[in-house]
Amino acid sequence: IYRQEVKKLLKQHKNLRALVCVLEDGFNRHPEVTRECKRLGVGLKVLLPGLGLETIVKTDFDPLPRVVSLPKDEGWFPSTILSAASGLDRLQFAPQIDEFVRNVRATDHDHDALALVQSTIDTLLAQHPTFAPNIQQFMRLSHFETLLRFASPDSSEHVFHSFRVFLAGCPIINQFYDVFRSAHERFCLDRTTLSVEYTWLLASIFHDIGRPKEGAVQLLDEELQDEDEVVTVAVKDSHWLRAECLAARRTLASLGAFVAKSPISGNWDFGAVPDSRAADLEADWTRLYGGVLRSHSLDESAEVVLRSHAVVGALDFLTALFRTAKAIDETANRPFVVSHAVPAALAILLHDWRIREDAERWKLFPINMSASPMAGLLVYLDTWDDYRRKGPSPTIFVREYVVDSCGASVTVEWADSESLDKEQLKYRAFESALSQKPFALRILPCMAGS
Repeated sequence: IYRQEVKKLLKQHKNLRALVCVLEDGFNRHPEVTRECKRLGVGLKVLLPGLGLETIVKTDFDPLPRVVSLPKDEGWFPSTILSAASGLDRLQFAPQIDEFVRNVRATDHDHDALALVQSTIDTLLAQHPTFAPNIQQFMRLSHFETLLRFASPDSSEHVFHSFRVFLAGCPIINQFYDVFRSAHERFCLDRTTLSVEYTWLLASIFHDIGRPKEGAVQLLDEELQDEDEVVTVAVKDSHWLRAECLAARRTLASLGAFVAKSPISGNWDFGAVPDSRAADLEADWTRLYGGVLRSHSLDESAEVVLRSHAVVGALDFLTALFRTAKAIDETANRPFVVSHAVPAALAILLHDWRIREDAERWKLFPINMSASPMAGLLVYLDTWDDYRRKGPSPTIFVREYVVDSCGASVTVEWADSESLDKEQLKYRAFESALSQKPFALRILPCMAGS
């Protein structure tokens, strides 16, 4: 078509430009299309279902990129976030957070800041013995970052990002603690030990632990750099036969089915009663993780391997927690694990907007914040935290972060218009991601100095 029609038309009409538009799945299968469009001098856009078009290759008709200087903000934590997280009066973690803020403001070196983040997480996780060993899981993500960045400099940073998300969420939970507690009590076995902030700690810190597995294929592709090489990743059938894997998937699907139904009254039954909706969720999540669980709702031949870091992370996180609880003292830790880790895992599973079509079918999207405010909070903060995620120099400046009785509002300033244009799709997706919000959550993106 290009040779026979488009090339001829472009020569005949000087004010005509051609664009190639591809679906997201096709673009992911054929990354070489970017190079080919640049060679031919045509534009390239990717159609993201339900979201719109993302520009990959511009034409000369597109606006020229504009780059401006950002205000200076030292370190890995914007001062507006540190200020908002200081002096909280309703969280059991408040003293540890205040100590972290004081120490990180006095830290100059990245290595010292990383050590401070790790030691603080270790301290917070140790608030209950069940979760202390899982600092190792977080550390595996830290180690993978170095390897991934070496092969792919444009990959995002996740370690400091996870702790920034935790810090930024604490003032919102502090302000609306009763909202979060009221929703969480429906998922809780023992309300006397309920700690909303502990669930938030787990959801925020571990929300990206699925990235290493999702990124493994990308890493191999970068290394091979050969269009004729096909990279495949197989998940062994034995993975789903392990007791903790079965328990994690079944329990999480049970909670997912309960939240999807959003009953006006009543509490979650913790998976005690079989549920056909939960069985369908198990099948879909197994497929997205990297396997096939037979179900009437699925094509039995369908198989998608490690498609969503959110699904992978949620199931891996909960599996590790169940294994740890059993190793320490299954009976003693079961109520705390189920009541805190399972809601955290559901928030992790729902934070990736790329699975929104699937989540709509599950009746879990848009996220009902009255039923699961923790999941909505994670989506909100993960959407706008792009600080120093693409390299050592900040591409955004968090001009203002305000949490008050009305809700939360953040003003995010970008250094270059091209990056801002790419992220507008994400910001638009957020506008339709949440429903029944008990308080406002606003993102105000703009160019720096505008």
